[in-house]
Amino acid sequence: MNLYYNTSDWQPATLTLIAARPAVGKTPFMLSMAKNMAENHSMPIAFFTLEMSQSQIEWCLGPASGSGAPIHIDDTANLTLADLHAKAHQLVKEEGVKLIMIDYLQLLAIANRIDGEEKTAPIIAALKALAVELNIPIIISSLLSRSKDADDSCPTLSDIKEYDTIKDNVDTLAFLYRPEYYTPIPYDTNRLELFVAHSNGSSI
Repeated sequence: MNLYYNTSDWQPATLTLIAARPAVGKTPFMLSMAKNMAENHSMPIAFFTLEMSQSQIEWCLGPASGSGAPIHIDDTANLTLADLHAKAHQLVKEEGVKLIMIDYLQLLAIANRIDGEEKTAPIIAALKALAVELNIPIIISSLLSRSKDADDSCPTLSDIKEYDTIKDNVDTLAFLYRPEYYTPIPYDTNRLELFVAHSNGSSI
């Protein structure tokens, strides 16, 4: 599925959550999408990473094509919501950033010392408010827990523990899935599937 097409060319003031189990490849997917948007759609990107260094991100992105728009990388490890808010405003105002990407949700919650059962709901609410305030789309990745059932590891909305709390603030929720991790497919290796499970307040 083409997520760019599915989300109507990334409408302003929207929040997209892309979730995946460990080792599926959420960060490479986010970076691939950022590079595509910058180089092929001339969209200046701000990429906030709480897991990797700027040099690691640059290595994963590979050499720039020399055309398109820039990708601004911020590798602040303990990024607070206040710092994110200030940096985002500055990047939009001074660099013309049109899309913000964040990798990933749980580390952002830890950095902001949010405890309790609903750890990510305040983050999601704040990011949605920021998207509306800046009038640009924000995309954040999320790490799911490993499936307890090796035969049924395709993510579902039930894997999002706070779904009922966050669904009103998430415009699109998509899952990444590699079927061959659980069922060998020798003729179709390294296939990454993406499917949208929630869009504009509706489950799909």
